[in-house]
Amino acid sequence: MNQITVKAYGKLNLGLEILGRDQRGYHDLRMVMQSVGVYDLLTITEEGQGMRLTCDDNRVPADETNLVLKCARALLQEVGRPQSGLTFHLEKHLPMEAGMAGGSADGAAVLAGLNELLKLGLSQQRLCQIGVKLGADIPFCLTGGTQLVEGIGEKLTPLPDYTAGAFLIAKPIAGVSTKAAFLAYDGLEEKPSYGEAFDALLEGVRQNDPVAASAYLVNALEPVCGVPEVELLRQRLLKAGALGARMTGSGSAVFGIFPTLKEAQEQLEDFSHLPF
Repeated sequence: MNQITVKAYGKLNLGLEILGRDQRGYHDLRMVMQSVGVYDLLTITEEGQGMRLTCDDNRVPADETNLVLKCARALLQEVGRPQSGLTFHLEKHLPMEAGMAGGSADGAAVLAGLNELLKLGLSQQRLCQIGVKLGADIPFCLTGGTQLVEGIGEKLTPLPDYTAGAFLIAKPIAGVSTKAAFLAYDGLEEKPSYGEAFDALLEGVRQNDPVAASAYLVNALEPVCGVPEVELLRQRLLKAGALGARMTGSGSAVFGIFPTLKEAQEQLEDFSHLPF
């Protein structure tokens, strides 16, 4: 029985700017993405017949709507391989509807894991080409690190590893649907523009400077997330000593950048007992 376990790392958006729409109607994005140490665990086993997904969190749909099965089927179809017996077990640690790429991280883990388990020999570039059709964050989740991400998520430019400071991430009970967030943004009469701020953020990240980077954290979706607790969390993080704080992705998780890991850890207790 062949088996592999893959870590599906989540991400933060230090910057998220929406430049408009491309010819296909997709949102044209410019983002600074950063991998974080929080991850789901995906175990893939060759056994039985057909495909089956189980999860330790019953809130996660274990059916054909899940990116795990979608990515598995897309990969096998791409290489012309019969959909033989595969069992996927997902151990969830990344929160749902948080903007941390939980689903995309799991999808990326499937592509990378099956490529290794079945000895398909596909390049990372080809895996990204398969993944981006199913989730805009999948190419980044396959490669990770610190990157400038553009287009619909398919254009990746590696940046120097951002190692300065420490992230403290908090999520309110209420989540945000990615689809709903973009629909709300599309409904704005006046769209926000972050050109100069985004450029300054990029420079701060390139210089590995937490003070400079924290001053220019931007997210075009934060004003339309519809979760009041996001701003409450952001202000609380700033009062706790964060150099900067911002919602990640479509939300609703909020992160703060602290000068040191020790300073971030000192705030864990307070943020572990929030009333919302």
